[in-house]
Amino acid sequence: MINRPDQPDADLAGEKGRGSRQPASHDLLFDGVAVEGRDGGERAWMLRAARVETGAGGGRAEMYQITEGEIYRGGEPYLTFSAGRGVYDSKTGQLRLDGGVKVASGGKDLLATDGVVWDPKQSRVLIPGKTDIATSTGVVTVGQLEVDIEADKMLTAGDVLVREAEGRHSFRMEGNEICFSSDGESFEARGETTIQFELDDSED
Repeated sequence: MINRPDQPDADLAGEKGRGSRQPASHDLLFDGVAVEGRDGGERAWMLRAARVETGAGGGRAEMYQITEGEIYRGGEPYLTFSAGRGVYDSKTGQLRLDGGVKVASGGKDLLATDGVVWDPKQSRVLIPGKTDIATSTGVVTVGQLEVDIEADKMLTAGDVLVREAEGRHSFRMEGNEICFSSDGESFEARGETTIQFELDDSED
């Protein structure tokens, strides 16, 4: 196990050539290709990657070909994910994922998007771009999404497209605040909301 020192110049001299074994004072723990992120001494996320690179004194670690990862809530896995790349920034504590990010909840596919930011300090997953939410009846596409881990809900605003399986029916919704359940199966629109249904051409 190799620990990343937070302050290379000051800490290395006092560690007698060995990595510190105090998890609370370190954010990243390396064990082969397993990487663990901590916040306040508790596990915030973990992942397995094919390759891990760290920059000297840069406070960053880059992880490639992430095959399995977990985001934690209350010490237990809350979401699982895979991605082409992950970048950890020790200054902000954020983990950024990109390259075909797929997120699952309870063993079921939940989200597919290009980029994700996990902020343990805010307990939020931020998805700034287009996201597809998988449901039992079809797919919901949103322009941006925020997953509130503590509140166990997903929030979006603006344009939302709901498509039923096999593309049989769809409707577009626009609102200031749209709240999805954590599994994406139901939602609630708050404030002024416009819904536009797409009619089946065969009914004309």
